[in-house]
Amino acid sequence: MNTTAKTLEELVARAHAIRDAGSDVLDLAGFWPLIEVAAANLPAPDYTAMSGPELLHTCRDDGHKWATAFCQHAKKQGHNIDHGWMVGWFANAIEHSHDVRTGGGPVVLPDGSAFFVAEVK
Repeated sequence: MNTTAKTLEELVARAHAIRDAGSDVLDLAGFWPLIEVAAANLPAPDYTAMSGPELLHTCRDDGHKWATAFCQHAKKQGHNIDHGWMVGWFANAIEHSHDVRTGGGPVVLPDGSAFFVAEVK
């Protein structure tokens, strides 16, 4: 991987940028587990100090980042919320939003039952 990263934070940021750009992914294939563990152990940014647009840009469609941001804001208000529960909540909401926008996901009937529509070829 051609990078000038000098710190773990820079390495993780560079790896995510390469992955997000879709280039040189093969150079990272064997390193993703290590990079993900390293990224998980980095201190989270202070999301409470970010402006609305900065928060949107930083979190994008990452449920873990949204959960971390939400828990930071809640803690500032005196609430201690389970981070893992929030990750599930935000990830589910993000995926459902994607399904709604793309027309995918289950079809929910008025009685609450749901089913998937699949194309058989």
